Amino acid sequence: MRALPDRYPETWEMATTSADIRRIAGAGKLAALMGLEGGYAIDERLEYVQRYYQMGVRYMSPAWSVSTSWAGSSNDEVGQTRGLNDFGKSVIREMN
Repeated sequence: MRALPDRYPETWEMATTSADIRRIAGAGKLAALMGLEGGYAIDERLEYVQRYYQMGVRYMSPAWSVSTSWAGSSNDEVGQTRGLNDFGKSVIREMN
């Protein structure tokens, strides 16, 4: 993801805050954000949320095309009957 702003700095810039996004857009550029599609990337370890944050990740979808043990996906049978369990709620609190 960082390659795009490095290669095309006149068009793209990395953003990690909402202020960055406003500044970048105000300069006529596109803001690039790093995110995770699917909470399985944290390997059910709450401390990984902070590690990804330190790497520049600013958003994560708890479940993508399949459910995790802590978040249901609308794309599978498990997800149709389950939202977030207690660990999933802890993940959301940590992300906020």
